[in-house]
Amino acid sequence: MAVPGSARRSLLLLLLLGLMHCASAAMFMVKNGNGTACIMANFSAAFFVNYDTKSGPKNMTFDLPSDAKVVLNSSSCGKENTSNPSLVIAFGRGQTLTLNFTRNATHYSTVESITDIRADIDKKYRCVSGTQVHMNNVTVTLHDATIQAYLSNSNFSREETRCEQDRPSPTTAPPPAPPSPSPSPVPESPSVDKYNVSGTNGTCLLASMGLQLNLTY
Repeated sequence: MAVPGSARRSLLLLLLLGLMHCASAAMFMVKNGNGTACIMANFSAAFFVNYDTKSGPKNMTFDLPSDAKVVLNSSSCGKENTSNPSLVIAFGRGQTLTLNFTRNATHYSTVESITDIRADIDKKYRCVSGTQVHMNNVTVTLHDATIQAYLSNSNFSREETRCEQDRPSPTTAPPPAPPSPSPSPVPESPSVDKYNVSGTNGTCLLASMGLQLNLTY
């Protein structure tokens, strides 16, 4: 993915064209000579540009404008063992956004290794969350993206590969509950015995009972 030209020149052109507005998703398509779509992409894009001035570094943000179009003579379905599919989108005055694709036996992806735009063969790439692509002093964020390369029937596949950002976070198991305190032992019932108090005049107290003393310390 690339935005050619100097960042400062791009910045001035974009400011003059008034490209700062709310973005909406748009469909972009590349077809082969038979009219069959080989690349389909639906997304909105936001650009963050960092540039240097005499007073120090500056930055600005803008959205991919609604009049952005596929550059047909630069985009391609690719040729086996010769070239890879490429989607080139033009906007503003000479600005372009390019997605190059490659594949192996199991999946396809964009050539830019720092992105997670990667899906299984015959599946669309789906990412509702923002997908960032870093290019020197420009960062492009794709929102609500549905992208598929190496199409065979001009339609998105029903099956999809979701981006990492959309996948649910792994749940953390709750900590184990502390062990319950052991119940206090229940004292055994004392045996019943007979007790008496006797004096010179004979027995003055006679009792039959179980006697138990409990000490707490």
